[in-house]
Amino acid sequence: MNGAESLFSYIETVYENLDSKEIFSRAKEYAWQTFFHHTVSVATISYRLGSIIKKYALSIVKKALESIEKGLGLKYEDILFLTGIGHDYVKLYGIEGRTGEERTRNLLHRIVSNLFILIPDTKEKLISKVITLARAVEGKYTPELEEEYILYVTPVVRVADELMGKKSIDEALVYLQTSKEVRELSENYGIKFGFVKTSLPSILHVKVSEKIVEVLSRNGWTPLVTYADGLILVGTKTSKTVPMREVAKVVKSEIAEAFETEERIREIITGLKKLQLNEIYAKLVQTKATTLLPVNEEKLKERDRETIGGVYHNLIVKYLKGTSISDLDKEIRELKSKLKRGTLLDPRSLGTGISGRGSTYFKEKLATMITSKEDLVNTIMSIENEGERFLILSYMVVFPSKEENDVVDILRKALNVVIPKGIDTELIRIVAIAEVYKHINDEKAIRKLIEVTYEKLGGSEDIDYYASKFIITRLKSNIINTELLSSLDILSKGLLESKNYCRICGEQILRPSIRFIQYAQAVKRGGGASEIWLHDDPPLANLEKIATEKRTSIRYICPLCYYEATQLKGRYSPPFFVVALHPVVAYDLWSFLKNRLAYLSNIYELIERRTSEIVLIYGELLDKKKKNMKVAPDILSKIAERELPSKGRAKEERVVVLFDSLGARAILPLGRDMSLKKRDVALALALAPFVMSLSGGGQVGLAGNLGDVYNLGSEIAPVVIPHPSNIVLSIVKSFEEIRKSASMMKRQMTLDEYSVYNRSYVTLLEALYIYGLKIFCWYDRWKRKNSSKKKIEDYALAIHEFMSSIPYVPLALDAPPPEKLDPREGDEPLPYYSLISSKSSEVESCMSQIPKILEGKETPSLNKLLYRYAVSLKELDAKLSKYKVQRPLRKGIELLLQLTPSLGEADAKGIAIDKFLELLAYSVGVDLETKMKKIRDQEGKEKEVSYRAVFFDIFNELVDILMNIKKKLPPSQVRKLVEVMLDSAYEKYKYVKL
Repeated sequence: MNGAESLFSYIETVYENLDSKEIFSRAKEYAWQTFFHHTVSVATISYRLGSIIKKYALSIVKKALESIEKGLGLKYEDILFLTGIGHDYVKLYGIEGRTGEERTRNLLHRIVSNLFILIPDTKEKLISKVITLARAVEGKYTPELEEEYILYVTPVVRVADELMGKKSIDEALVYLQTSKEVRELSENYGIKFGFVKTSLPSILHVKVSEKIVEVLSRNGWTPLVTYADGLILVGTKTSKTVPMREVAKVVKSEIAEAFETEERIREIITGLKKLQLNEIYAKLVQTKATTLLPVNEEKLKERDRETIGGVYHNLIVKYLKGTSISDLDKEIRELKSKLKRGTLLDPRSLGTGISGRGSTYFKEKLATMITSKEDLVNTIMSIENEGERFLILSYMVVFPSKEENDVVDILRKALNVVIPKGIDTELIRIVAIAEVYKHINDEKAIRKLIEVTYEKLGGSEDIDYYASKFIITRLKSNIINTELLSSLDILSKGLLESKNYCRICGEQILRPSIRFIQYAQAVKRGGGASEIWLHDDPPLANLEKIATEKRTSIRYICPLCYYEATQLKGRYSPPFFVVALHPVVAYDLWSFLKNRLAYLSNIYELIERRTSEIVLIYGELLDKKKKNMKVAPDILSKIAERELPSKGRAKEERVVVLFDSLGARAILPLGRDMSLKKRDVALALALAPFVMSLSGGGQVGLAGNLGDVYNLGSEIAPVVIPHPSNIVLSIVKSFEEIRKSASMMKRQMTLDEYSVYNRSYVTLLEALYIYGLKIFCWYDRWKRKNSSKKKIEDYALAIHEFMSSIPYVPLALDAPPPEKLDPREGDEPLPYYSLISSKSSEVESCMSQIPKILEGKETPSLNKLLYRYAVSLKELDAKLSKYKVQRPLRKGIELLLQLTPSLGEADAKGIAIDKFLELLAYSVGVDLETKMKKIRDQEGKEKEVSYRAVFFDIFNELVDILMNIKKKLPPSQVRKLVEVMLDSAYEKYKYVKL
């Protein structure tokens, strides 16, 4: 296996041997970086650095490395990898009541056993040494560690750890330039670091990012660490500065591929076939351009287009037979005088209506074609169909622009045809059609016509300039030579004369070619584009003139911005579902996760076609005995690409995932709407947990433009949506109280505090799984029940709004749906409610640790109390109605809330408990004082207590929680909370099995 394949195997092994609490344990206070991302990144960075050190070390160092390898039975870089995995052991403190070191030792045992074949003694020695090295990396006192490990292992892992602790390229560069350990790597092994810093992402940036990395790799640079704003690479003495032309070639190639000349020419021909130019050609073929057609003068007076087309045909035939242009001019003027008209029919209408409205000349099409002269020549010369060749050549030569003088110049320079001055403008274009027809099979003449037209209209030979401009303005690097290419020197002189600049990006442009209105049309916003006021238009200017008139037009855009527009209207149109590994991740881990994230498009396909499969996947992932939120290979196989019929979408047009390897983000263009709808946000939120599991952490978001994904969620929250979710914000804010408390006291969090704080990611993940499961498992049945045409996005929005309205998140997760969203026909238990309820209790249990760590007291679990109530009630009577289950709770709580203002909370509580117990005894028809229940005490010993005591404790704790929440809520919200509590209690009563 090569280095990348070996590391992929190592990463997969680590993932398989971590449980979900370890994978999603939070590794950094300031960022949503998981333990899996952090430790694997440090491990793979260390491995890469170790490989270079081993290769370029001097003999004395090589001997030391060989001694290390011999002593532990593994390669030097493998030892570095394991040390990277073990170094952050403190982050696992408190999981299942064990120390971080204990969990890390067990983890290393599993990894080593799976990856390497070692005898038991060697394995134990290796793991003990790795634990010692991990302590040393973390700055602990380790006098037992030999000098060779201190010199050649801990510094390397520490450099990797430091790089993973930085939040941006700038921070990383400061460290690389000031670190003593980095300087020693450079001096001793010739290691040097390069960087590529990016600006805000764009479609072009994203699509060329991987190819740019490939170019850098071919020049000896190994990608090491990816930040939201760029890439750190490592090189050796043999690594070369990369010529800019190599990187610019990648950009130019992508633009050329997007504006594939043959495809654009075919589009024009298809449009021309619908216009009258094609009919004139058909008449010329029919008469072999030798016979005149009869002309009905009455129809000519009525401006009949077909009759006028016959006149044009006859003029062309006469010209081809040798009639002079002057004689034809005389003839057409006499005809117009007889008809008392200025024009028979503007010949521009024969072929400029290809866009459906208004006139579109070849100049505009050429500007947006972004093709070289040679490509254009070869494409048109390769057209075998004579009629199609006639159409495209006529469009180029006859309708190059609005100005007839351009037609005159093209005919003169290409074919040496001189149009006398003063000739009827209508005739000029008719003569041009005749010349195209005359030379339709003359390859030399065709080539000359295309070349002259291209040069006359200012074709995009300057794409080299813009490709290089992209590198210079969008990327900053110490390993790419950004000196302008010599071939651009002449082009750049055009900038001295040009006063035009792109109205989108603000960069200066060589020559005005692509108009702003074409940009607006490209993004499907053509209507009214000329009336849009741009911020730097002249005050009180005529917007129509600014946008359209040649002499006053100042609204132009550069080819790069036009490229973006065309991409955004096609298969890469917003909104964007984004997965980001911010603020930093090792490039090898990013490469590994790209293989998983490629399944994103399939997930959306499954939702559209097979929601039931998503339900099964979510059910498995939430089940502790099965996946426990880990996406294993068998789960991936369930969402692997298959023949999923797409309504109105060809197979090759299916959505694709874009990978930004210069910014560690995967982007799925959904192509739904330029604006972000709340229903799309609600559905994205339901998908978020699966994607977070798929990538082992990171951030997920929905964005309307790529600028919003620049540093997605690295500090605020791991789920970033334009319409905030109460589910996300409540959980994030609750856990942040721990960090804020420590910060206010101007100290670091204690181990106990961190053991709770680092569960924030996994708690949020579990909550979102519950939310998603509700939507996916209830929607189909709800749709059938109501014969509804509403899409799953609409149901997701309704569920989200209902849950957001409940002021206590654990109860919102547990709550059954309101009647209008209920999927059931009768009174049977809700699908998956048992799993939903148990997981809601787990979320509440995690969140209850926050007040325990901050205030020294743990809040009772509301969901567990309701479950205890349901179980105890069912033990007494398994066939109670909803009314009888809810009435004791309802009346007791109502009495409490009613009497508290006048009697005080303590007295009101006592009366409410008595009323609750009285009504409960009536509902079940049992003497609660004498009916006994077997329970286990805290020591595990079995004892009997009365059901009255059991229900007393339940109601007593339940109202304590309620009164605590009530202090933070308005009365209407309290009533809402109570109703949801009652519905949840009855739902639990129905599904619980004794």
